[in-house]
Amino acid sequence: MEEDEADLVAFLDEKERGEFVFSVKDEEELIAFLMIEHMGYSMDIGLGMRPDLTGQGKGVTFLKAAMCFLRMNDEPKQMTLSVATFNKRAIKLYKRMGFRTSRIYM
Repeated sequence: MEEDEADLVAFLDEKERGEFVFSVKDEEELIAFLMIEHMGYSMDIGLGMRPDLTGQGKGVTFLKAAMCFLRMNDEPKQMTLSVATFNKRAIKLYKRMGFRTSRIYM
């Protein structure tokens, strides 16, 4: 995200990013985020965690909390995830949590 300065500024500004991006903070420090896109009866989610917090088993807890949050607020019939193909650690987590690959975009 840091490679596109305009996107980073919009992402960090609550008014710019709108009501479909949520931040997870420790005190005032951003540690993770959740993005939601409504797609008909489905909800596509994207999430990210600060790099120094990955690889410690925290992804399962974060993904479960995100899914619980979505179910409490929107009750989606289906949830999909978007993830970069190079992000093998995230893909492994998502598959372990029951998600499966349906499409790959280039």
